[in-house]
Amino acid sequence: MYERRGQDEKARIFHEKSLDIRRRIEDRSGIAKSLGQLAMISQRNKKYRTASELHDQAMVIFKALGDLRGIAVTLHSLSMIDIDQGKISNARKRLEPALRIFIRLKDKRGISVTQNIIAQIHQMELDRKS
Repeated sequence: MYERRGQDEKARIFHEKSLDIRRRIEDRSGIAKSLGQLAMISQRNKKYRTASELHDQAMVIFKALGDLRGIAVTLHSLSMIDIDQGKISNARKRLEPALRIFIRLKDKRGISVTQNIIAQIHQMELDRKS
């Protein structure tokens, strides 16, 4: 909610409080989701290293839980960081397995968004060649 209003600092504080509670109650899925939200705030503020580290922490948890959707969403989020940094081939490498997972889960929104970004990457690559 706060993110949409451009109040990242307020949002960060609330997500950190949420993360602390989730750690205390050992809600591993919730921990991963809070880490992902904090990563998104860091990315918006161009703190790419922090964002990547937070997503990596979330990924470890999602993999341990076998949460395929969490894995796919995290791959997708990491690819957006790659794109922001001009690492287009890295982004594509992350999006391809994310797409496979979304297809496996029959997640139409995930499939659509991921295919759209892959198409945009192909267009960027073509533009670079011309």
